[in-house]
Amino acid sequence: MLDQQTSDTGSAVAVIQFCSMIAGATGMMLVSIRPDELISDLGIIQLSIGAIALVLWLLVKNKSYVINNLYKT
Repeated sequence: MLDQQTSDTGSAVAVIQFCSMIAGATGMMLVSIRPDELISDLGIIQLSIGAIALVLWLLVKNKSYVINNLYKT
């Protein structure tokens, strides 16, 4: 992502770190809802995130802004 940024890389890094912190805080909140079911909750979270990522990828994979920016080998 930083290769796409020509200036203000500090701002880009700050946004990346902010998203990581929010994701971590959300994950900690979700697993603390039912602490006695930690392993199954982690599995549900990972499965949900994977399903969301798959659906989003299937929605955007043929869009011009994705196809034009893929590295061709």
